[in-house]
Amino acid sequence: MLSAKLVPIIRRVITNPQILKMKCPEMEKSLQSQGNMVNNNNSHEALFENLLKENGFNPIAIKKKNDYLKCLPAEGYYYIHQPNGSQAPPDFVILYINDNIVKESYKIDCKYSKSESIMLNDGWFHSDTLYVMTWTANKNVKGLIAFGDIFTTEQDYNEWQAFRLHSAEMNSRPREGRNYSGYSRNAGQYSLKHDFTDTNIQTYMNETINRLQPRKKFIFKKPTTPVAVLEPPQSPAEPHSPLEQSALS
Repeated sequence: MLSAKLVPIIRRVITNPQILKMKCPEMEKSLQSQGNMVNNNNSHEALFENLLKENGFNPIAIKKKNDYLKCLPAEGYYYIHQPNGSQAPPDFVILYINDNIVKESYKIDCKYSKSESIMLNDGWFHSDTLYVMTWTANKNVKGLIAFGDIFTTEQDYNEWQAFRLHSAEMNSRPREGRNYSGYSRNAGQYSLKHDFTDTNIQTYMNETINRLQPRKKFIFKKPTTPVAVLEPPQSPAEPHSPLEQSALS
């Protein structure tokens, strides 16, 4: 159900990524009313939020994490902006609610760049999160919505893990300075220059849509016609012995 509402949004962003770079004064005003300074990143969020509204999603306001679960709407398609606060991912959670119960949900995180690199700070891409990315390559705007494990490589993940462990080791060592103590933080970035060709973007989108599509359950059906039961083969009858023949004669 939820995928049927989400797939057209994915196709639209791939076809026309410029829709996530346009001006959206009403949504930006909404962000400012929430105390958020409007910059390129949350303007990108505002445009995606507007896209959700255009496709039939309604907002659910929250004051603290998970408080919306106490009083869910009866039915419909909804979204929550910054469900874990402004400093923690994801940027959105979209929901399909039926009978006052969340039946389906997806986490969505927005990434924006004017170049061919996405800033990750100390985070990484997650397999259960859909990433809405818009960037500029050779003055052309490109866009992608895909699960994190679809477009990342194991080699890059291992490199991130190694750097993360190195930072943790640096932060755990004894401090020798009299007043100064340093703290190592990750400031990673992910290049979109090599693996994000038009062909690969289409492949990432197709894989994402395939994962979103509901899988048909296999249902075993009993045969409608009776199945013939094969009798075990019987050994041929033994011939009468001469003695039995003489006794009968």
